[in-house]
Amino acid sequence: MSKDCRWMLQTGKYGDFRLAQGRRSIRVHRSILVQHSGYFAKFFKHGLPSRKAVDRGRLEIPAEYDLNLVRILMDCFYRGEIEWVFPEDDIRKNVELWILAEWLNVEYAMHTLEVNLLEILSPMEQKYRAAKPWMLGLVLHHQKCGNSTVGSMFAEAALAVRYTTGKADHIRCLDDMRNAFPALGRKMDE
Repeated sequence: MSKDCRWMLQTGKYGDFRLAQGRRSIRVHRSILVQHSGYFAKFFKHGLPSRKAVDRGRLEIPAEYDLNLVRILMDCFYRGEIEWVFPEDDIRKNVELWILAEWLNVEYAMHTLEVNLLEILSPMEQKYRAAKPWMLGLVLHHQKCGNSTVGSMFAEAALAVRYTTGKADHIRCLDDMRNAFPALGRKMDE
């Protein structure tokens, strides 16, 4: 898609499908979904996970995904050659978008987010943010994320914090996370 079609997403004009979460929904276009997402290509071809959902013209987005992030990912689909607008400085949202893009099989969005996270996590103060237990938990609870490039970046951040901090509580906490998530331990030991 060479033209910016964001107006179609913003207005819902000519939309023939809905991505819904409860009463909230985003009106989208099957043809655009199929072009950008391996998940939707299979969904519309085979009716996975449910033929009824295809026939009703609606997919219920699981509660674990934020519908606002779905809208941000849809911006990636509709942008054409215009730059994708996403919260570039928000580490958590980048990880959550990566997890969503992985679910929907949108590899170029995953790659864009990986490159962005690599840049964000370069300064040491950002490594401290990435090495917080809740942030490591977000990355590592999702198996594919934990075993991906994103998981490696967060393991590197945790390792850098582990060896530059003199605070016993930081070290203890990171060691606990390392024990709780074997993938983190393996990546920190590489």
